[in-house]
Amino acid sequence: KEELVNTAFQKAFNELINRLLMEEDYKRFSNISLSQIKKLISYYQIISPDEDIVDKNNIKINVSFDKNRMHNFFYDKNILYSDIIDTEVILFPLLKKDGQYFIYTKNYFYEKWNEEKFDNLIQYTLPAENIENIQKINSNKDNIYKIKVSDFFKEYEIDNIVFANIEIKENIAEVFLNTRIEGKKLNKNLSINKKKDIDQKAFYKQIISAINNVIKDIIKSQNLIDVKTPSF
Repeated sequence: KEELVNTAFQKAFNELINRLLMEEDYKRFSNISLSQIKKLISYYQIISPDEDIVDKNNIKINVSFDKNRMHNFFYDKNILYSDIIDTEVILFPLLKKDGQYFIYTKNYFYEKWNEEKFDNLIQYTLPAENIENIQKINSNKDNIYKIKVSDFFKEYEIDNIVFANIEIKENIAEVFLNTRIEGKKLNKNLSINKKKDIDQKAFYKQIISAINNVIKDIIKSQNLIDVKTPSF
């Protein structure tokens, strides 16, 4: 029972800081000691169908962290954090492979993006097929970066929009994110190296996960809480 509770504490802490911290800071603090984690917990609750039997496959443990202790923990470490959840993002992923663009048809990322399991921090909406946008892409094939992201998503009145240009090469994906987050225009380049011994489908899933993490970081960066501000 104690082993299960300790595992729950560590898992809960990792889920919490994954929600609150930028990716770089999350990696720094995802392996802190169990004793430190326990100091940040206000209470926990074990829910089991049979109080006399502890079955790891049939037990639920609710863990609640103390807000002021967490704030002070980040303050002592001088770490900024962001509390976002259920943020809506309109995203269009454009695939380029073997010198050819795939807009809607045969575009794995457009067809499969929302089949991936994300956390509840971002809710993605992919725009419906649009002839006008097909024309915009075809007329800017030589310089896809010239496409104005606000024009591409002009029918959506939302603060968070992302145009992801994904170019697949042999063992690497070059991605350019053209975004408007919280009303601010922000661009990001990233290179994703294919992991060893994985097939193309697994590589595409790796790309989606990497892009999602970068988008989360961009949104968090625009919603950071100054740890030096008193917590009310």
